Amino acid sequence: MPPSRPSSANEIQQRLEHWKLVFGAAQLSRPGPDVQERTIKNLVEHQQYVRITHFNDVALMELSHPINCSDYIQPACLPNVGLEISSLTHCYISGWGVTDVSKPKDTSDVLQEAKVNLIPTTICNSTAWYNMKIHYNNLCAGHEEGGIDTCQGDSGGPLMCREERSERYWVIGVTSWGPMTCAEVRKPGVFISTQLYMDWITAITKENLYKATHRPVMAEASSCVEAFTVVHASSHAMVLNSWDKAIKVGNHDSCVEKNPCYSASLDRACPMGDDTTFEDNSPEVVS
Repeated sequence: MPPSRPSSANEIQQRLEHWKLVFGAAQLSRPGPDVQERTIKNLVEHQQYVRITHFNDVALMELSHPINCSDYIQPACLPNVGLEISSLTHCYISGWGVTDVSKPKDTSDVLQEAKVNLIPTTICNSTAWYNMKIHYNNLCAGHEEGGIDTCQGDSGGPLMCREERSERYWVIGVTSWGPMTCAEVRKPGVFISTQLYMDWITAITKENLYKATHRPVMAEASSCVEAFTVVHASSHAMVLNSWDKAIKVGNHDSCVEKNPCYSASLDRACPMGDDTTFEDNSPEVVS
């Protein structure tokens, strides 16, 4: 959640008990039976955040306890350093923000979604657009002619894109700022690039999300809540968190199911324990 809008991370940090996180909702007034609520255990603001310029406008929240994944609640896929952002062709924004700028305090009761285009930073930073206000860690997305945009109350929401021949969506950006009047010509939404903060996220969460390792690693069970430690037995550079690897547990093949992101998802029928060893069953090497 970026600290610039609607409240700074510092303000939230001082009143964590007053905030509640809602998962799986499409309409706030009618949340439905699949909604889960959590409080905030901890909030970490980027140590080099600059409020005036929105530089490093990003923070991490730790939930009071884990979320149970369902058809309506799933982990977000974050882009590793190897993903070519410019190759992503279908992009969308979503949020609960203002839909009528004449009523700036009336945020939406229904979750909104809109298709947008990625706009090259060189264009977005040009004189007729944002005139050098875009940082290297920003992304621009919207429409040159305006009309569709994020607005007040959408901050912290996702900019999500997928590749042409894939159904996998990546959360490549987090809504940061834009003009107060929203949806202006040549003034698209500005987002924080999650790809450029993967090292920071990894350092904060203490989880190695995309680097090869020969140390004990964590593999998520299929419930998204359970986790256990496994020993990396491969003699070469192999990571468990690649979705296209064929991996087996002991003598059991196909225990690791494909996951839409980078983490291994384990079949409940597989024998699991603290000393469970993964073997690489693929001729390819991931590094």
